[in-house]
Amino acid sequence: MRRFALRTLVCLFLPFWWAGSLAAAASGDPEAGKPLYERHCAGCHGVRGTGEGPVGQGLIPPAADLTGAKSKKKLEAVLMNIIEHGKPGTEMAAWKGRLVERDIADVIAYVRTLGAVAP
Repeated sequence: MRRFALRTLVCLFLPFWWAGSLAAAASGDPEAGKPLYERHCAGCHGVRGTGEGPVGQGLIPPAADLTGAKSKKKLEAVLMNIIEHGKPGTEMAAWKGRLVERDIADVIAYVRTLGAVAP
């Protein structure tokens, strides 16, 4: 019975958490995210987001190329989770507690502009 209650709670709560994270990321402000990205992310991911930052080049595995197709295909909620909790097996640190959710959403919105081709 306890297991059923836990599963039920998770199934009821998870969609709201996912939707909340997705909504926050989708509503981010790229202009507000740019200085946050430059201060906290560019050291590894580089100013262009290609992983060419001075720290990122020496990491194993190297810092992610945020302009590549693999990164661009990730849902905002997935990126929010990676930024908040870090990425196991990499040097990607957890930023939850250091950046508020609004700041993370702004960084994601800015990252989405990296590598974009101007019209």
